Amino acid sequence: MEEKICFFIAPIGDPGTEIRKRSDQILKYLIEPVAMTCGYKAIRADKISEPGIITSQVIQHVIDDPMVVADLTGWNPNVFYELAIRHTFRKPYVQIIQKGERIPFDVSGIRTVEVDHHDLDSVEEAKGEITRQMKSMERPEKVIESPISATIDLDTLRKSERPEQRQMADILTALAELRTGQSAIEKRITDQERYFFKDREFASVLSQIVGPSMSAQGHGSSGPSGLGAHSTGPFVKPTDFLYTGRLSQGTTFPLTDEIKKDDK
Repeated sequence: MEEKICFFIAPIGDPGTEIRKRSDQILKYLIEPVAMTCGYKAIRADKISEPGIITSQVIQHVIDDPMVVADLTGWNPNVFYELAIRHTFRKPYVQIIQKGERIPFDVSGIRTVEVDHHDLDSVEEAKGEITRQMKSMERPEKVIESPISATIDLDTLRKSERPEQRQMADILTALAELRTGQSAIEKRITDQERYFFKDREFASVLSQIVGPSMSAQGHGSSGPSGLGAHSTGPFVKPTDFLYTGRLSQGTTFPLTDEIKKDDK
């Protein structure tokens, strides 16, 4: 009986790098055990033993193997190239990503398993979810969907001679546009949160330079210049104030000549 292969699409990196170390750990402690449980043997591109052109062999595995797991961590372009090929052929696949990383927009509509390889509980949860997805994908009646297949199906509906199918295409298009708008809003919120925390980090650094009394205050009455009433620390005189920065949380602080030069 021919051995079933689960091809692991992943960022590999050079030997000795953190990328390679993580990829090896994910393969050994997550993908291989799950694949074995589901009746597969897990193989990554660098583990292919057959002679020949490696690129052609990788694409052949992506097309032919009955199961694929794609690790989206780090947004590696080779991973997305190979995953797109898999999507085109509508064959079973599972997507995973490092917990805490944002799932790229084009594949955000697909259920993606998050995993933190440093957390044993997270690894166990990921094992269970990947196993469930693999078994679901194996069902004969299962229709494999992807962004590419959805686009092809939508185009078919648009060109249909039946009015109800063309109307369905319009509805699906409208839903896709709503989802695009939602994703844009979510990204904007995420960016604002990121800037908020950067501001907090900057305030922390500022307090070390000009003294905590300078960076933590800003609730007094405002003078003619618009600055809040601040206590000048031992290193800063009022004449050193060049402009006012405002933190996301509403704190106002003056910046010194030294900081102003660093901004240029």
